[in-house]
Amino acid sequence: PERNISVNIGMLFDLTGKASSNLQIELNGYYMHLKDMIRFTGGFLQSQYQNFGEMRTLGMEAEVKADMTRWLYGYVNATYQDLRDVRKYEQNTTVANPTKGSRMPNIPYLMANAGLEFHKENLFGGSGMNTRIFTDASFVEEYLYDFEQSQFQQHRIPRALSCNIGFEQSFGNGRYFIMGKINNLTDTKMISEFNRPLPGRSFTIRFRYVFK
Repeated sequence: PERNISVNIGMLFDLTGKASSNLQIELNGYYMHLKDMIRFTGGFLQSQYQNFGEMRTLGMEAEVKADMTRWLYGYVNATYQDLRDVRKYEQNTTVANPTKGSRMPNIPYLMANAGLEFHKENLFGGSGMNTRIFTDASFVEEYLYDFEQSQFQQHRIPRALSCNIGFEQSFGNGRYFIMGKINNLTDTKMISEFNRPLPGRSFTIRFRYVFK
């Protein structure tokens, strides 16, 4: 089983209910030393779980969210995490570990998200209606999908920035809903942590009825 020693330190500045902005600022830092790590790895035919050994993590994350006006809400968050292979030897051998000190693959180390939401009751007149229009963006810095043991190896997932946009319209005091969303608006090429292609631009629309 996995064993770890971890330390977390956090700070929260919260004006929810105390100011019109409902501003929240949160900062967190963490350290973890993990032994007998179970790592999910991608294979040619199938993925599998393997006992990897030791890993050390240092990280920090921050988030700010607020009601910017009566009708506009926004948020932004970012995470940086430095995960390193700290095994002295290859698993179950006395052979020196060639990747000791290297960044762990398959795990992004720098990522950020941001979003805006416009919301207003009876935007188009009438009564009992509520409109939400929102957009969000996600950024992931280039990272490894496997260890690079020489300067001639390039095992990297490219940097990616994707955006989504959508809306939600309710009628009848929250009884009827119509929702639509465009994922990956710019049709950015997206790659998973195991170097597999992810879907490009897609459209969804949903209708919902709430029994009251």
